[in-house]
Amino acid sequence: MPLLRGDSASAQRVVREVLAAAESRLATEHNLAMANLTASPTAQTRALETDILHTWTQYHVDVPATIHDVPVDPTWTGLNALIASAQASIREAGAGHLRAIAAPGYSEAR
Repeated sequence: MPLLRGDSASAQRVVREVLAAAESRLATEHNLAMANLTASPTAQTRALETDILHTWTQYHVDVPATIHDVPVDPTWTGLNALIASAQASIREAGAGHLRAIAAPGYSEAR
């Protein structure tokens, strides 16, 4: 979704889209991780899946700040709070998925 007008409503829409995309990607990566851990319940698999999920989380945490690259109405003071809120939500979602794949039962060798 392009940010065409540079107004606060457009910025909010873009951040909501980014947040939805992050939540979807992190859920997908969680599901893939759980499937891989079920197929190969080893510490090595868990470490790999943890790294993948952490990388996707950090990528999506970084994305909302790129809205600063687009001219947004300079009189709107809510942009930084909007970005910080989205980043916090993404961090929380990623941490939840990381806790789930770190749960006991997925690191024991068969």
